[in-house]
Amino acid sequence: AEEANAALVFTNYEDEKLFGLAANSEYHINSAALTSNSNGEIPIQDLWYGEKLAIIRAGSTPEVNSNPKELPVPQKPDAPNTVTSENVTVKGLDDGKLLGVTTAMEYRKDSESNWIPCQGAVVEGLPAGTYYVRFSAVTDSGKEAFSSNAVTIKIESGDTPTYTVN
Repeated sequence: AEEANAALVFTNYEDEKLFGLAANSEYHINSAALTSNSNGEIPIQDLWYGEKLAIIRAGSTPEVNSNPKELPVPQKPDAPNTVTSENVTVKGLDDGKLLGVTTAMEYRKDSESNWIPCQGAVVEGLPAGTYYVRFSAVTDSGKEAFSSNAVTIKIESGDTPTYTVN
């Protein structure tokens, strides 16, 4: 029986996955048995952030497992602490704001799944609702970082307009 190869394993900071693994193969990562997907990826689990992983590709028998490959997984950055909101002025208007954001951040409404990059210090034109704001992942070589944990910000609905007819 031939010894399994752990291969070169890398971290995808944007998608928060390990990649470079053999497709559809069993691995033992810090003693947990996991199977890579058809692209040779395994999602990073929350408990791995800030840890050094021991990655072993399972062989046909335990005697032919690969040697462990160590991979440090950096901690996720803290959530932003500068973000506030400005509520919608009149119920039904989409004029709420996220304040104190930067171009290094992204946001999404709680009912959405896609993150939207912040274009400056203020995000305008938002409907009432709950928003999540986080620092974006950094993929620049030597500066790689995961996206941060998100802070939850609420934009409240404005008052119902009242009309007086003379």
